[in-house]
Amino acid sequence: MDARLREGICLFNAGRYFESQESFEDFYSRAGGKDKPFVESLLLRAERAGLGNGRVYQISFKAEDSFGESCIGTVTVCVPHDRRDGACGDDGQIYDSTTQ
Repeated sequence: MDARLREGICLFNAGRYFESQESFEDFYSRAGGKDKPFVESLLLRAERAGLGNGRVYQISFKAEDSFGESCIGTVTVCVPHDRRDGACGDDGQIYDSTTQ
C-alpha cells in the first residue's frame, strides 16, 4: 500500500479527519488505475455552500478481506455550514454517485 494512502488511513482512524483528507488528496493527485476511484470515494466536498445549512453525506460501503469475507455498512458524515455551532441540516436529498 502506498505510504500516503496508509498515512491518510492512520490519520482518519486517529480522528484527525482534516489531516487525513490532505493525505488522501495528495495520493489522489498522483494515483492511477484502480486506486483513483477508491480514493475518490473517500474525498468529500467540505466547502460551505452560500446560505445553505451544511452538507450531510450518507456513505455506504462494502469491505472485503483477502479470505473473501465481507461486511457492509453505512456511515453519516456532517459537514457544518460553519464552525460556530457544528450542526448540519439534512434536507433529505439523496444522490447516488455510483450511477454517474
